[in-house]
Amino acid sequence: MSKLKLTFKLRYHTHPGQSLFLGGEHTLLGAGDLAQALPLYYVDAETWQVTLEAPRTALKQPIAYHYMLRQADGSTECDADLGRAINPDWSSQAAVVVTDSWNPPGLVENVFFTEPFQKVLLKSNQSELLVPPPTRTTHQFRVKAPLLKRGKTLCLLGNSPALGEWNPKRAVRMNRKPGEVFLAANLDLSGEALPLEYKYGVFDVERGTFLGYENGENRRLVEVALAQGQVIVNDGFARLPAETWRGAGVAIPVFSLRSERSFGVGEFADLKLLVDWCGHAGLKLVQILPINDTTATHTWADSYPYAAISAFALHSLYLNLAGMVSKKNRAQLETLEPERQRLNAL
Repeated sequence: MSKLKLTFKLRYHTHPGQSLFLGGEHTLLGAGDLAQALPLYYVDAETWQVTLEAPRTALKQPIAYHYMLRQADGSTECDADLGRAINPDWSSQAAVVVTDSWNPPGLVENVFFTEPFQKVLLKSNQSELLVPPPTRTTHQFRVKAPLLKRGKTLCLLGNSPALGEWNPKRAVRMNRKPGEVFLAANLDLSGEALPLEYKYGVFDVERGTFLGYENGENRRLVEVALAQGQVIVNDGFARLPAETWRGAGVAIPVFSLRSERSFGVGEFADLKLLVDWCGHAGLKLVQILPINDTTATHTWADSYPYAAISAFALHSLYLNLAGMVSKKNRAQLETLEPERQRLNAL
């Protein structure tokens, strides 16, 4: 088995003139060139797919991939799921079928996978759970639920014996491994009648109780078990309320953050003092007004923070001179000390 047969299916309802592509930085996926991206082919009103063969020697590390939508006017849009990857573990299979769901860029749940939420605000929620897999795995279900509280996990229920036949006492609990943003459940669905209907639910691990189903209609599985291979079902987000997170914050212009060592106006270094204060006050977020350079006319009009001359240049007004001056020029800074004190006293 020198090659792995990979089939990618994307659930997306297109309109006339739209087309879908599979792309990525790897040469298998067009090396980042849209013109070389693999076109998906229309299957039915809700599904597009493409099949390719990947040399096993190319699967030594994860290969990131993404989907692109081309509109009738030629403009393109990428889906917002940046975590898609071809897994090196798949190389032991003869074939793998991956069923993905389109992730709209404007979906509010995407906010909870930015670094502030994942590394700070929601970090305490991420409890790990490891469920022993079956002897044979034909299907792996993956889904995200960023606002699950600690001690809670997702579970699977459906109209088949492997999915508990809708009996909450037989719900299939899902794994959450360290470092992974999705929850997963490995199942042996060989011999199960398809199409299969299922839903995700919330399960209290500490109490061992089923708390309820996700919103919306039942989901459907149509991908049959492979004789030598595996089906990966990426269901996107569980349909749970996305408005349950609450966090108070403060919005502030940096120039107002004057501290004892400032030069009469707030500086970048003062942001750390603000963050420390917010932590003590129980605030979760800091929003700042624009900090880009606005020096265009060298008049009072340059004080308008929304007239930036560059999207990248930070305003020199907010530099902390004491923190950046070299030893060679420290004497020059000392000559400015009387002026610093005068300005800071205003």
